[in-house]
Amino acid sequence: MDDNKCLSCELSIFGNLHYQKAELEGGELYVLRESIKQKKLLPCQLTYPLDPTFDIWKEVYISLKNDGHIEELDDNVIVDIPPMVYFTWQIFFDMKASLFLALTAHYRSAIQLLRSSLENIIIARYFQERLRLAYDENKREKEYKKFLNWSEKNENKIEFNGSLEYLNSKCIITPNGEEDARINDLWGYLNKYLHSYMFRWDSGDTPEIVRYDETPLNEWFDLYQNILSYIIEMLCRYFPEAIKTQNGQNALITLKGMESIESDCEISLIKSKYLRDFLAKIKPEGQIPQEAGWPCSTLDFPYTED
Repeated sequence: MDDNKCLSCELSIFGNLHYQKAELEGGELYVLRESIKQKKLLPCQLTYPLDPTFDIWKEVYISLKNDGHIEELDDNVIVDIPPMVYFTWQIFFDMKASLFLALTAHYRSAIQLLRSSLENIIIARYFQERLRLAYDENKREKEYKKFLNWSEKNENKIEFNGSLEYLNSKCIITPNGEEDARINDLWGYLNKYLHSYMFRWDSGDTPEIVRYDETPLNEWFDLYQNILSYIIEMLCRYFPEAIKTQNGQNALITLKGMESIESDCEISLIKSKYLRDFLAKIKPEGQIPQEAGWPCSTLDFPYTED
């Protein structure tokens, strides 16, 4: 057997990733290669927001952990940090997988993965807020143990709806407000791809192949950037001091650069209006003015005891 031919398997059409059936239709690697060749998409268009978002996360992590050895992280190392940082770390795995699926024309599956990312960021806020609102060290310790038990053993069933209801009840996310509407719209939209909505199923003559399609790609792109923008906003909100460091500002400068690249290169780089609105708030030097509302201290949030 010639190992070099495995990706062009002659025994299985499902295993032939270089198979060409028609124009921009066939195996995943053929469709990806041909999409780039025909300038239908550039991988950097899709990956650009993910790198500086992760850079912001790293700066937050380093501000909390003195060693800062990002490359050695795993669940056992990262679970002893704030819930928002822990959950966001996990989200990056799903976001990259979603990105890969979108690049290889598995658009429905790519969108499905975004649902878990949104769920995780809301559950992260639930645990983060329970810790913040703990009125003494003893209660804070108990709340953190609840978080550890959930993250390590999943003994307590915490779901998206319950977490959002809690955040609404504390007016952390104002019920029926702009942020609440944004989250509920996202959740409802993503659910249509997860459940048995036949009109959202993949289209194609045969399931062995994929086909480049600009419409669902842009649909995914909008949702993907919307969630990435929300992650950045939450990191800025809960850890404002880390964002003010030089590395934090450099990450924001990189994000801000999307605007000029889009203009100079005349390419569509920013699909989500939420990401575009957020980028508009960033100054060229990587700062977010206080009057823009980001970053704000978590102490500014309303306080309500259980």
